[in-house]
This record gives sequence, structure tokens and C-alpha cells, in this order.
Amino acid sequence: VASKNIVELLDEEICSDFDKIDMVLLGTADEVARQIAAGGVNSKVLNRYLQRQLERLPEAISLRVADAQGRVRYGPGLDAQVAVNIADREYFIRQRESSGNVLVIARPLFARISKEWSIPVSRRISGPGGSFAGVVYVNTAISHLYKTFANIELGAHGSVAMFNPELEIFARYPEPKGAGSVIGKKFAVEQWQ
Repeated sequence: VASKNIVELLDEEICSDFDKIDMVLLGTADEVARQIAAGGVNSKVLNRYLQRQLERLPEAISLRVADAQGRVRYGPGLDAQVAVNIADREYFIRQRESSGNVLVIARPLFARISKEWSIPVSRRISGPGGSFAGVVYVNTAISHLYKTFANIELGAHGSVAMFNPELEIFARYPEPKGAGSVIGKKFAVEQWQ
């Protein structure tokens, strides 16, 4: 019963975080699509918009926009001298191949720009006629999940893990060998399989 109650509380808190992220992604995708339809993206206006939205997401490392080729074009903290392309990332591929506006929560990754472990959460940006115009994405800090998990008294031998339907670990607390050591590994406890 105690474990079930802990899971339900964590579920509510984590879902609330992802719902908030999704609202920012939806608003940002709409803003980018609006600017495209009005004749083109105004980088100064869009970057100010992204900065304001990012300030509302303490669990986020970054909020960025990539074009249809995967080039990261807009977002706070970008170095204009360094070209970053995310066309090979799972979330970008899934958004490019989707026909609708779906929320994609991809496998954790080590972010190329921030150099931190994160869970990318994205939405597709549609151009005129529904064409694929890129993605807006948030890199959600895995450290934020660790802090959420650390707030729960688990006992001397307790732990918390979050994993996807394929039983790949997204985050675990405590992490036995340091940050990132179990991310993406299969949850190998036979009883849970």
C-alpha cells in the first residue's frame, strides 16, 4: 500500500511537470507557425519569447527550435558560431515522420549543447499546408527527477526508478554508480519483466 501511494504521488507530480512542458511546447509551436505564415521567423522576437517561456520551466535545461533539416536555430544560450544538428535524434525523426501534432517523450540522452543528461520532450512545427517545418523541444533535466525522487523517504535499501514501456531506465534514485550510469539500460529484475 505504501509503495502504491508513493507511485501515485510521483505519477501526479511528474505528469504535472510534463503537462506544463507540453503547454509551453504547444504555445511555442503556434508562435513559430504564426511567424512563418506572416512571412518568416523574426529571430530576436522568437528568442525573447523562448527565454520568457524557459523561465517558467524550472525543470528544463533548454527550450529550442530546430528547422526542418534539424539545424538548431533558436533558443536561449545558443552559440551562433557552433552549428548543432539534431536530425539524427529519436524525437526529431519521430516528429518528422508523424502526420499529426503529437507529444513525443523520447529516450534520455546526453544533450549536445548543454552537456547534461536529459529527457527530450517535443512537438512538431507545421508550415503552410501542414508541411513539416521543424520541431520545438525541451530538454528536461534528469537531475530534476532525482530531486523529486530524493524528497521521498525510501528507507535504507529503497529506490525509485522510472522507465519506458520497453523497460529502459529513464532515471533511478539513488543511482548506484553516479549520474547517467543506468540510463537506457534494461530493467533486469525478472519479477518486473
